[in-house]
Order: sequence, then structure tokens, then C-alpha cells
Amino acid sequence: MHNDKVELVDDVLKFNKLHQELITMPSSTCYEKLITYCWDSNEAVAMKLLWELRDSGEVEAVSNLIFSYASCIPNSSVRSILVEDAILKFNKLHEELDIVPSSTSYEKLVGYLCGSNEVATALDVVENMCEAGLEISENILHSLLDAIGQILEFDLVQRIHSIMSNKCVKPNSETFRRSINAMFAEPLGSVQFEGAYNMLGNLKNFNLAPNSSMYNSIMVGYFREKNVNKALMVLKEMKEADVKPDSVTFSYLINYCDQEEAIAEYYKEMKQAGIQASKHIYMSLIKAYASCKQFEKAKQVLLDQEVPTKDHNELKSILIHALASNGNITDALSIYEEMKEAGCHVDPKTIITLIDHADSNEELTTLAQLAHELNDSKYWIDGLFKIVVFAVRNNKSCSILDLLKETKNDLFKDDIALEYWLEELFRSIAETEPSDVKLGLDLLSFMKEELGLCPSRKCLDFLLHACVNAKDKQTALVIWKEYQFAELPYNVLNYLRQVLFCLF
Repeated sequence: MHNDKVELVDDVLKFNKLHQELITMPSSTCYEKLITYCWDSNEAVAMKLLWELRDSGEVEAVSNLIFSYASCIPNSSVRSILVEDAILKFNKLHEELDIVPSSTSYEKLVGYLCGSNEVATALDVVENMCEAGLEISENILHSLLDAIGQILEFDLVQRIHSIMSNKCVKPNSETFRRSINAMFAEPLGSVQFEGAYNMLGNLKNFNLAPNSSMYNSIMVGYFREKNVNKALMVLKEMKEADVKPDSVTFSYLINYCDQEEAIAEYYKEMKQAGIQASKHIYMSLIKAYASCKQFEKAKQVLLDQEVPTKDHNELKSILIHALASNGNITDALSIYEEMKEAGCHVDPKTIITLIDHADSNEELTTLAQLAHELNDSKYWIDGLFKIVVFAVRNNKSCSILDLLKETKNDLFKDDIALEYWLEELFRSIAETEPSDVKLGLDLLSFMKEELGLCPSRKCLDFLLHACVNAKDKQTALVIWKEYQFAELPYNVLNYLRQVLFCLF
């Protein structure tokens, strides 16, 4: 290894010597490749080349190379330490080389931090850029807004709005649209709507005009809050601002419409405006008619000659979902069978909906067949346990253990989902009247003996609650001992439940 490093250094020195003899400075591209290669083998040589590249006037290239090195430090497996080391190295090397980080390298650093979910730290960097008088590009703002949507820390949006008031910031219409969207991604309140309208008012400060996407984001926020009057007020303001509704606007208006006549009216208005029906318009029509119990009209949407053939399967999945969730499980299953016989793909979420809305008289075998159609392990385990919970709630528990034993080898494909659903299963037993305590004990044995799992506190708490409901003191004492076996300390809730047995 030592000889390899010596040879590498010799090669680099020979390269420079050759160029000096030809009285020609190496190109920045050659330097960049050499520096990148030298970082891992000899930092001293890399620094020498960086100084030469800096002295030749290639300051931005140097700054970008510093970022590349800083973001690839391999000395920690802990993300927070990696990020901290990267920032320290980034700042230190810029100071050593006596240069200011370029806008490009800052943009890359912000992207790196956002990709590491260190959005608050990325905002610190952007605020430092503002103080240094560097321009904040729309790419930086978009990276921040997208990252906030990923980590769901929407309180950080306010910091971005403060940054956007800085003269160094150059947002565009898309930036404002994403900012408004971010506001409505969290639980809503008057503050978000007020903030969204303030964003619209700030557009003129950047010589930008509001567009339909911005109004659409506010409108759908009101619709999701079931505040139809406010949503329609946004439509009115949109038209007053001379912003024409687009297909997305009409898809929202139709989707959240609960009157058959209004659905037809919005569709007619859309056509008169010269807007072509999109896939999302057809989806909205199906959902709206189904929610109004106009099931035949929902089915007729697919008969429209203008519906592209390529969208038929997806729209049929939407139709099945809409029919099932609005009480027409018979037609939903019929269309599902037609798609299956034709070899068409059915969205797994649609199959889950069929399970969710199954009739209480539905046979377990029929539902199990639906679960078998779920190829994705995440959807499969959800589907399977929804069937098991359905069986508990509808007193069809005789086949539950057989079903779980048949599929036990596949249950470990998603450990987190398995833990969640086992707790939900015990919750269902506790909440069902009368509580099937024997089933609970059998499931507890299945967990321990077949799956090799230790029951969680929630599982035992629900099972103890089921014993209280069933007034089964003997089984309650057995469960009480399970806390000891699982090395779970008793809490107040356990104690109170045990006290109840003293009253039997």
C-alpha cells in the first residue's frame, strides 16, 4: 500500500513537471481529476494542487472540489456526526485556502443536508448565505421545501418565508406554489390560510403574478377541511384576479361535489372553457358520482369515448374503490373479478379497500383469496391482518389460527408491520363483545411458540382488558403472570384491572 502511494505521488509530480517544462499550466479539468484522486491517498498533494488551481483563478472549481471532499468523509456511520464533520471540513478548507464558498458549492451543501434530513442545519447555511450577500437560487428553496415535506416538520416553512423576504433571494412562481403546498400538508388552521394569502400578496414584490396552481393549493386545503363555502370563495377570488381555472381546479371542484347537478354543471363549464378532460377529471367524476350514490353514472364514465385506453385499468381500480367505499361492495367485487379474468393489474390499495368494506357475511376464504393477490409484502401483511381483525369483529374466529399458521413463514417480511398488527388483533379481541378470551390465549401461544415472539405490553394489556370484559378471573391470573415472564413491570392500569377482579 505504501509503495502505491509513493508511485501515485511520483506520477502527480511528474505530471506537473512535464507541464512546467512545456510552460503550460495544467487545465482545471486535469487538476480536478487529480485532486479528487489524491484526496484518499495523500491530502498534502491534494492541498498543493488546490492552491495551484486557486492561484490560477479557478476559485469556483476549488470551492466545488472542497464540497465533494467534505461530503464524502467516511469516518462515521452515524448520520448526524457525518453531517457535522462535513460542515466543519467544508468551512475549514475554505478558510485555509482563503476563499469564500461559491453559490454553487453552497447549493450542493444545502442539497446534501436536505438529503440527510438535516433541514434545520440547511436553513442555517442558507441564512449564512444571505448574510454573506450570496444569491439564493430557486433550486435551494425547492430543496428545502421538498425536504420539509419528507420529514413533516412544517414549522420550518416559516423560516423559509423569512429567508424569502431577503433581497438576495430569487424565488419563482414554482417556489411560491411549493411554499403554499407545504403550508397545507400539516393539520390545518386559520394561520395556514392567512399565511397562504400573504404569500399571494408577496408575489408582486418579485414581479410575479399568481397562477391557478397557487389558488388550487388553497382551495383544496379548504375542501379537505370540509369548508366548501371557503373553497368556493377561493374560486371566486381566482376569477376576480383574472386567473383562469385549469383542469386541476375542475378536478377538485368535481371531486368534492356532493350534488349530482353540480357535478354536471362543473363538467359543462370546463368543456366550455376549452379544457380537455384529463385522467384526474375522470377519477373525480367516478368518485363524485359514487359518493352521491349514482353508481350507474360512475360506471358510465368509463364508457366515454374520450377516455384513453391506457387509463382504463387505473380508472377501473378507482371505480372499484369508489363503489366499495360507498357501500356497493357487490358491484365492486364483480368489476374486480372481470379485471382479474382479463388478466388486468388491480392496484393493491383497491384490493385492501375490498377487504376493508367486506360485508359482515362474507366468507373468510373469499377474503383470503383477495389477500393472495397482494404481491407486495407490505400490502399483503396489511391485507392478511385486516381479514383476521374482520373475522374477530364478526365472530368468524374458528379459522383464524389455521390462516395464521399457513402463512407464518411470510409474516416476518415486515417486522414493524407484524408488531403493529398483532397489537391491533389483541385490541380487536378486547373491544369485541363478548370478548373471545380463548382466542386471545391461543394467539398468545402462537406468538410465543410458533413465531418465537415475546408479547408487548400493549398485547398483554388488551388481553387483560378482554378478561375483565368476559369476567374471566382464571385467565386474568394467567395473563398477570405473563407480565413477569416478559419482564414487564406492572403499571397503574394493570393494577386497576386486577382490582376489578377482586369485585367478582
